[in-house]
Amino acid sequence: MTPITVVDTGPIVAFLSHDDSNHEWAVAAFGAAAPPLFTCEAVITEACFLMRRTFKSSDGVMDLVDRGGIKLQFSVNIPRQSRGL
Repeated sequence: MTPITVVDTGPIVAFLSHDDSNHEWAVAAFGAAAPPLFTCEAVITEACFLMRRTFKSSDGVMDLVDRGGIKLQFSVNIPRQSRGL
């Protein structure tokens, strides 16, 4: 099974925001992760909201999605024995 990386709002905003205190960490983390990264619509919505509020544009977030760097599809259908249940 190929591992996937699921990303939340904070790292996306930090990656796109050069002034963010976690920007360097986010750039390194995104660079170390095997593309694409996966997330859900709620995360993209929140990241767009924060970027528009702070930088007046959510284009960077949508560019990550449009270019395939972040995908909005993933499955959490993990066999029960793999989840330790």
